[in-house]
Amino acid sequence: IKVMVLDRAGAIRDFRISTQCSAGIGLVLEATARELGVALEDFANRALAARRAPYFAESCVVFLDSNRVTAQRQGYATGEILAGLARALPRVIWGDMMRGTPPATLGRTFVLQGGVQQNVAAVKAQADYLLAEVPGAVVQVHPHPADAGAIGAAFHALDCVAARSREPAERRARRALEIASTRSDESTRCGLCENRCARTLVDGRDADGAARTWVAGH
Repeated sequence: IKVMVLDRAGAIRDFRISTQCSAGIGLVLEATARELGVALEDFANRALAARRAPYFAESCVVFLDSNRVTAQRQGYATGEILAGLARALPRVIWGDMMRGTPPATLGRTFVLQGGVQQNVAAVKAQADYLLAEVPGAVVQVHPHPADAGAIGAAFHALDCVAARSREPAERRARRALEIASTRSDESTRCGLCENRCARTLVDGRDADGAARTWVAGH
C-alpha cells in the first residue's frame, strides 16, 4: 500500500509505503473470495448485500486470515465475511500503515488507485471511512486504477525525453495526452528474455492528435 500526499502544484509533499505484510490486503481480498468459492467479479455484490459483518482489526494479513476462520466458526455467512474484510482495508491504511495520521491533516481530496479499486465494496469502505473522518471530503477513483502507476511511468518517460530534446518548457506544460485505453495481459508481456516481465500498453493521442502507444513496465 502506498500513500502520496501532493501539494496544490502537484509536487509530492509526503510519501508513505507499507513495510508490513498488510501491504498485500488487496490480494487477501481476492484470495479469500477464491477460497470461499466466490468469483472475484461477484465479490462486491455479495459483500454489499450483507446485513452485518465481523470486525477485522488492522493487522498483518496472517491474522486477518486467522480471524476469517474464526468468523466462519461463529456462523458468519460468506458475504458477511467479505464485507468485513473490505471494511478492514481503510483501517489497515490509516491505522497500521499511516500509524494513526488523521486523514484530515493531509487534505480534502482523495484519489484512490490500484487494482483493488475495481472492487466496488472496497471503494465504498474507503469512501465511507474517509467521509466520516473528513466531512465534505472529495473521494474519487482513478479512471484507470489498476494501471495508474504504469501510466505515470510512461508520462514521466515522455517528460524526460522532451527535456533531453530541449523542448520548450511552455510546450511541455501544454502537452495534452488523451488516453483511449490500456492493456495489460499475457499478450503484452515482454518476450525479450526469460523473465517475461508484465507490461502495460497505453493507447491514446498526443498533443498533435497523432495516435500513439506507450509501453510501461511493471
